[in-house]
Amino acid sequence: RAYSAYRLSLLGFGIAIGIGLWWLLAKTRVGMMIRAGVDDRGMLAAAGVNVPRVFAIVFMLGAGLAGFGGVIGAVELSMVPGEDTRLLLSSLIVVIVGGMGSIPGAAIGAMLLGLAETYGLAYA
Repeated sequence: RAYSAYRLSLLGFGIAIGIGLWWLLAKTRVGMMIRAGVDDRGMLAAAGVNVPRVFAIVFMLGAGLAGFGGVIGAVELSMVPGEDTRLLLSSLIVVIVGGMGSIPGAAIGAMLLGLAETYGLAYA
C-alpha cells in the first residue's frame, strides 16, 4: 500500500519536532532552566532567573506547537463536535502508558496507542 507524500511529511514533522524538543530540554541552557523551574522554582528565582517569564515562554511554545499540529493535522483528520473528548482521552492514555514526565515513554505510548487503535479498527 502506498502512502501519500503528505502523510510521510507528517511523520517527518513529528519526528523532527520530537527530536527538537528533546534537544531543547536536554542539551540547552533554556532546557536546564525549564527543568530547574519544574523541580525547584524558588532556587531558580534565587539564581536570578525570571521564572514566570520562563514558564510563559514554555506555555507559548506549547500553544504554538498545538496550533501547528492542528493546522497540519486538520487535512487528514475529520473534526466533528465531540472529537475533543476523544483526543483528550487519547492524550491521557499516552501519558499514563508512557509515564509522567518521560518524553521517550510518551513517544512509545503514542505509538502503542496508535497501533492498537488502527489494528482494532481494522479487525472490527
